[in-house]
Amino acid sequence: MYQNIKKIIFTIVLMFTTISILTAQDRSETTSLPKKGKRKTIKYSEYQYAASGYVSNDQFVEGQEITFFETKKEETSLGYGIELSKTKLSDTLVSGKYYVKDGVPYLDGFTNSNDRSSRIKGLFKVSNNLERNSLICTPSNASKLNINIADIYYFEQMQMKNFNSYSAEYFTLILRKLSDNTFSLNIKYKDLTLETIIPFISFQEFDSNKFEYLKSEIIKSKKIKLSYNNGDVFIGSVIHKDNLPAYSKYEYADYAPNTGEYRYTSGEVCTGIFYYNNYNQKFYLNKGNTLFADGSSEKDDWLTNYDLDTHEKDRIYKEGKSLTEMRNMAKSINEDKDKKRQKSKVVSNLATKEKLLKQQTRKKNLIAKYGDYYGNEINRGHLIIGMTKNMINEVWKKEYFDISTVLRNNQIIEIWEFNKEKMQLEIINEGKNKKGKEGGDAAFNTVLMMNLYEDQFGKITFPKTLILNNDKLTDIYN
Repeated sequence: MYQNIKKIIFTIVLMFTTISILTAQDRSETTSLPKKGKRKTIKYSEYQYAASGYVSNDQFVEGQEITFFETKKEETSLGYGIELSKTKLSDTLVSGKYYVKDGVPYLDGFTNSNDRSSRIKGLFKVSNNLERNSLICTPSNASKLNINIADIYYFEQMQMKNFNSYSAEYFTLILRKLSDNTFSLNIKYKDLTLETIIPFISFQEFDSNKFEYLKSEIIKSKKIKLSYNNGDVFIGSVIHKDNLPAYSKYEYADYAPNTGEYRYTSGEVCTGIFYYNNYNQKFYLNKGNTLFADGSSEKDDWLTNYDLDTHEKDRIYKEGKSLTEMRNMAKSINEDKDKKRQKSKVVSNLATKEKLLKQQTRKKNLIAKYGDYYGNEINRGHLIIGMTKNMINEVWKKEYFDISTVLRNNQIIEIWEFNKEKMQLEIINEGKNKKGKEGGDAAFNTVLMMNLYEDQFGKITFPKTLILNNDKLTDIYN
């Protein structure tokens, strides 16, 4: 069924295709026939082919058309157990004007593939006798038919790219010989057209495996033109899709940009080495230069120069309709981040100034209240022998301690033992009564960080026990 579809589509294409044939020499004139020359159809039944052309003296007449066909045997039942076998002509193998040069037989004409998906106009070496390298009429002296390409004027092939239950996708390959004996190659895919010039064709390699040979020539070329349906144009070397990084989803064609110049319809021009982004299924510059429509430029994979996280990059790749729009999005994101950083810096500076002012005011008040010596030590967070309860309370709040009193030698001795749980609870309770940065959440986080610090780096140094005699600090145990 699929082969029939291909035949029908290819036949329609050929109906609307005007073929311009360039030949090395004009062989359009037909030589005059010998008097005994007659048109015959000769069947080489043993090798399943036949020839139709003019014959004289058991030889094909030069300058006349010869067509070689495949043959098929058909069995017809006449009844009563009688079977009639008949050989019928089938597909054309090769057809053209016959001539001999330097003892080698040629046909100047065309050949079709068995499924009619390809057609070659050109010059063919045709023989059916390997010993003599000749084309003979006598079936008993003939062998299988050998057809080899000697020159190509025009080659066209319609090839199925992929097929699924919903649709079949084809591409058309056209090869033309030019006046300077080079060959233009044109491959029309669904989303783009590939064009290049092949300076030389090894007909032997082309004949053995057309697509592999042309693939190698395309990969070697440094001047491949890819014209996309959206107007983008790439010129340079290409890479076959099979050689793209693993899991690439490139489905536009068999070939993708590698190194060269990519011109976008939006006005940007990228020059250098390209890579295929699997996630966004687009090509971007890896190494090289991007010239934007406004005349500015960026180096290499310029998007990496911006302060963007993975999520922001993905959004730019997904939503940016052009390279200029992608860059504008990146700039906008960076400008917003700069504004936030500046605002945060201002807030941080104000907080620092506010904290410094509080520290200066506290120091001033402590000195005014307790004198220069004790005031500076309290401000530094130091406990000094001789301090009073109020002084100690300025450094370590008495609510953080378990306090007991002992009467010894008519003196009141107080023992302050540090209680970490009481301290943490007091910090949280104080936070509940405050707002803003010193509020409940901040207090809770302070306690949490203290515990985490102890888990990671060991216990924080607190005054374990303080001894006071008649309201004066006499001993400190850490």
